[in-house]
Amino acid sequence: MPPTTLWGSFTGPTSVSAGQTSTVFTLTPLSAFTGTATPSDGGAGGTFTPSSLTWAASALPQTFVYNAPATPGNVTIDRKSTRLNSSHTDISR
Repeated sequence: MPPTTLWGSFTGPTSVSAGQTSTVFTLTPLSAFTGTATPSDGGAGGTFTPSSLTWAASALPQTFVYNAPATPGNVTIDRKSTRLNSSHTDISR
């Protein structure tokens, strides 16, 4: 199956200081979507609130914040690092 472009938009801060909470990230499906997306920082040690986003035949935007680990350094959070549980097999930009 070819890659599916699922996300209409993914917006949020470009950085957050160590040990701080980010401003809001917003994830919006391109069209009605049923499934769950779980944000990931690639194992950098931060946490997300909420820890996952769930849609039920909806294209409404959902938001989350990132709580950065206390250790200084750069962390990448983007659409491709967001795990997806649905009928789609891939996330692409």
